[in-house]
Amino acid sequence: MIARLIEGSARNPILVILLVLLLGAWGLWAGFRVPLDAVPDLSDVQVTIYTEWQGRSPTLMEDQVTYPIVTSLLAGPKVKRVRGVSEYGVSYVYVIFEDRTDLYWARSRVLEYMQKLSGRLPAGVAPTLGPDATGVGWVYQYALVDESGAHDLAQLRSLQDWYLRYQLESVPGVAEVSAVGGFMKQYQIEVDPNTLAAYRLPIKTIIEAVRNSNAEVSGRVLEMAGTEYIIRGRGYLRSIEDIELIPVGTDGRGTPILIRDIAHVQIGPDQRRGIAELDGKGQVVGGIVIMRAGENALAVIERIKAKLAEITPALPKGVQIVPTYDRSDLIHRAIAVLREKLVEESIIVSLVAVVFLFHLRSALVAILILPVAVLLAFIPMVYLNITSSIMSLGGIAIAIGAMVDAAIVMVENAHKRLEQAPKGDRIETIIAAAKEVGRPLFFSLLVIAVSFLPIFALEAQEGRLFTPLAYTKTFAMLFATALSVTLAPVLMVLLIRGRIRAEAKNPLNWLLIALYRPIIAGALRVRWLTLGLAVVVVGFTAPIYSRLGAEFMPPLNEGTILYMPTTVPGTKSAFAERLNEGYYLDLTVNRREAARYGLTVGDVQSVITSAIGGETVTTTVEGRERYSVNVRYKRELRDDPDRLKRVLIPTPSGAQIPLGQIADLVITQGPPSIGDEAGALAGLVSVAVSGRDLRGYVEDAQRAVRDRVTLPSGYRLVWAGQYEHLVRAEERLKLVVPVTIGIILLLLYLNFRSMAKSLIVLLSVPFAAIGAIWYLDYLDYNMSVAVWVGIIALAGVAAETGVVMLVYLDEAYERRVREGRMTTVQDLREAIMEGAAQRVRPKMMTVAAIMGGLLPIMWTTGTGADVMKRIAAPMIGGMVSSTILTLIVIPVLYFIWKRWIMRSNSQSETTFVRPMSS
Repeated sequence: MIARLIEGSARNPILVILLVLLLGAWGLWAGFRVPLDAVPDLSDVQVTIYTEWQGRSPTLMEDQVTYPIVTSLLAGPKVKRVRGVSEYGVSYVYVIFEDRTDLYWARSRVLEYMQKLSGRLPAGVAPTLGPDATGVGWVYQYALVDESGAHDLAQLRSLQDWYLRYQLESVPGVAEVSAVGGFMKQYQIEVDPNTLAAYRLPIKTIIEAVRNSNAEVSGRVLEMAGTEYIIRGRGYLRSIEDIELIPVGTDGRGTPILIRDIAHVQIGPDQRRGIAELDGKGQVVGGIVIMRAGENALAVIERIKAKLAEITPALPKGVQIVPTYDRSDLIHRAIAVLREKLVEESIIVSLVAVVFLFHLRSALVAILILPVAVLLAFIPMVYLNITSSIMSLGGIAIAIGAMVDAAIVMVENAHKRLEQAPKGDRIETIIAAAKEVGRPLFFSLLVIAVSFLPIFALEAQEGRLFTPLAYTKTFAMLFATALSVTLAPVLMVLLIRGRIRAEAKNPLNWLLIALYRPIIAGALRVRWLTLGLAVVVVGFTAPIYSRLGAEFMPPLNEGTILYMPTTVPGTKSAFAERLNEGYYLDLTVNRREAARYGLTVGDVQSVITSAIGGETVTTTVEGRERYSVNVRYKRELRDDPDRLKRVLIPTPSGAQIPLGQIADLVITQGPPSIGDEAGALAGLVSVAVSGRDLRGYVEDAQRAVRDRVTLPSGYRLVWAGQYEHLVRAEERLKLVVPVTIGIILLLLYLNFRSMAKSLIVLLSVPFAAIGAIWYLDYLDYNMSVAVWVGIIALAGVAAETGVVMLVYLDEAYERRVREGRMTTVQDLREAIMEGAAQRVRPKMMTVAAIMGGLLPIMWTTGTGADVMKRIAAPMIGGMVSSTILTLIVIPVLYFIWKRWIMRSNSQSETTFVRPMSS
């Protein structure tokens, strides 16, 4: 079938070229439509539940909010884990789903399960879902700056909250705009408890009066003189004066008691937990723009910038929007680095073809196929929503050399046949040459594509990081494979013409043959010694491999684990969560004393909540803006424990008693933040590892923990973070790599129809691993998932070099058999010398193209360079050893195998003839 496809393409050049042009235009369109980002999104499928309950302690948030939410979601479908964090006034619950779960389906399930919470949460507490974004959704940040001083931080914050925020959230692709810094305007009613006591008013009366004085209603319509008037009852609070005029009761003479009689009303800042500062010049207000999941980061950022440019003229005089973070800079740098390397690799590969063939038009066959295959790889990227990033483009980068191997070998074979063929048969000779090597090359490229199957089996973070690379490399190789048997024959017919320089007249080829011939001749003479030396080299490699360290990812030198002693060598820093370094002022109600005055615990705590903590009782409506109204005691009465004891509590009899008379005030220590893992309390110890590989460090740390730490009953210890990712990836690869090798062996067998030949080619893989391990040791690289990706890619290209070698050994052997010149061992040796030494050019061209495509990666700097170097390094080292050993060991094995067949056939003939002579 492959031979017919090659011949059909070569004889219908116009049809093939038109089809390729159409596909190329499609690929060009796809290239402009592919989403752009710096790195793949490594985030889990996660839904965040945010709950605010102002002024509540972390323990209260954990007991009454976080724990009920976490436990209600544990049984959700496809839920992998549920984590919670309780802090002062806020609760965060993170629901992490299985990989490849649709985010919006997950959000729907969370909302569905949260219905179970009805009645389990405190009154007025309403959990909300976080934005439909991922962990890498933070794409843009800006600051509002007014150097003129005309606008204070509260005004800038109002501008951000009620104007800029909504303008930017209307931009397609934006999930949320969060504000940082500044002051949130608040109406503050600071009540004097002594005045309340004098008027015998409880604070809850003040709260109800304020709530009932901030409303607007409608009275339907009124018709007058044929005109319809909509009736409105206007009653929103709009100023400090409006609040001061709210009546809260009457005195003994019937005179109304107003808010201004018992409290001081002012505009002030709401309580805040942090600030934003810019360049050390002072506080500013900032905005953080979060991108919606699955969007094109670069396109979203451009739309954000366009919207900011549109609304900037409408800003108050003196106010400027200053960008403080723009991920598009990182994206452009990362993509520029990879594009530069792709160009360098393409140039090097093109030079390889020119130098070895000494024929520019012939080199154009490979040069033209390369950009077409790259363009076609963008088509499935668009429809599979694969982002163009350092990893996806890296997949194309490491495939550049292998993509043109088939075209290079086919062109070289055509050159060789044209040297030998009579003049006038150019097209037929070219087609025959392409058909001769087309089938094995087609299968060898399929082997390279299939060799990346283990990457698709990776899970979690490592899977999300390397799957785009595996997809693009596979797409590029599959399209290159298809073009090698369709477009390549057409280009060969069109471009390979004129004077073809003989291989022997090329100084480089002549030198290679002169160097290689005595080496292979000597190896065939001492074949068993050659094999023995190869085994020894493999043996020497084992201890080198054993001393290589292990880490999850090269640029991440920190392992996050849940417990770690500081006595293990290699510990750079160990930071434990401060589980008991928060300070609490506990007010414990003495139930016996409270009961004497007819007070319940709730009566006392309502004063603690509203009068001391402050309670937001209503919200003003001022055009587009909304501001809270807060009621509390004066600051000087609530900022000291001794004064808190004198806070008055109203009793049912109307008397007022000091808080200290019915409650104990004690300062204690407790958690400033509480972690929750699947409903169980959790504490973290984060460790940074320096100067050691991650696996070795954790093994020593685990040993130290076993020897020195005794956990209390009910406690358990989990090693997580990068170490967990490393173990999971290694366990997965142990299962998938052998299966992939089996598939490669099957493809080789389908090509050769010989298990012996397939096994000989498969020996290229361990030979390649030798150079990979030695080069990794030389570079002082640890084994990591990135390195394993490079080794897996190496297996495919190493098998390809073995296929090319075997193709020419078989071709020389079969030709001598047809000519009747394969009767002695010397004939076999000469055939192997011819197939190996005389055809060293195509083998070295494939190796040079692959290595030429990889070397630019090793001198790359910038974003993503560390990861790409770890992928390329084992491929480069492996290609060196694979080339040396394949050029020597495979011919020796082929010689031993064919000699054994010749002897077996000779013995069979002898056994058959003897009875006839008797």
